[in-house]
Amino acid sequence: MITSEEKRFIRYWEDQREDGQLSYFLQYTLVGGFIMSLFVFIAIFFFLNFYVSIFILIIVPVSCIIASSLLTHYSWVKNEKRLRRIIKREVNEGRLTDEAASHTV
Repeated sequence: MITSEEKRFIRYWEDQREDGQLSYFLQYTLVGGFIMSLFVFIAIFFFLNFYVSIFILIIVPVSCIIASSLLTHYSWVKNEKRLRRIIKREVNEGRLTDEAASHTV
């Protein structure tokens, strides 16, 4: 039996998959990279008191976009596996129910 949380996940993930993998990667990589860059810049300049240099202004966004793309890929793979696991479980439960019904007839 599919729980309400699983139903919400399936609806969410089907919407994400409908737009396509490229759209998902572009959207989450760019937004994630931007947000991560902001946090890293705040930490570097305000808390660690580093000086502004061209190296830092280049390396931080590039490394954040790379990290964000890796996290986006991990998220895609994890959600695909979760969807397959739910579908497989439901198919197996349906098969067992069908077998049980055919044995009682």
